[in-house]
Amino acid sequence: MSIATPRRAVDLSDAGSLGVAIAADGFAPHELAVRRLVRTAWARGVRRTAADVLADTTAPDVARLRAFAVVSAALSRATEDDRGLIRPVA
Repeated sequence: MSIATPRRAVDLSDAGSLGVAIAADGFAPHELAVRRLVRTAWARGVRRTAADVLADTTAPDVARLRAFAVVSAALSRATEDDRGLIRPVA
């Protein structure tokens, strides 16, 4: 299964697969998919600090992995909000 091909946007259902792939292979073989995830995070207003650390190829892998977790969780919440699954409590 492809994580993210150059011709399509990041599919958030692939974020879990991307995390598994990064854990197995490291970031280097998956930088294109990571960049697409970061661009999606920036576009959806995810906290810049986490997205910036994830985008920084010179940051230690442990920092990038933690940033990946924050970005993935935030995008997941944003997707649920977009679908109307989570409604604010008044």
